[in-house]
Amino acid sequence: KAARVSVNLGYHTAGECVVEASRDAQRWQSVGRLGKLGTGSFELPDALFPAEQVYVRLRSPGDGDPLGDAAPGIITVHYGDA
Repeated sequence: KAARVSVNLGYHTAGECVVEASRDAQRWQSVGRLGKLGTGSFELPDALFPAEQVYVRLRSPGDGDPLGDAAPGIITVHYGDA
């Protein structure tokens, strides 16, 4: 059975929101990115399962972003749903 996480950006003027998932809160896997208003729904990798819990984090790509969007961004997450 597939698992997904959904994130809604309700305010956005710059930057991106990186969505990542982990089994242990140490090794993170990117599952998606949002760079505009709206909802993104991302499938979690099969490698995370089976698991008793899965951690999800939302972050700015920052200065190390390989896509070149180094701005930390100005965003508001209205909700996240897993």
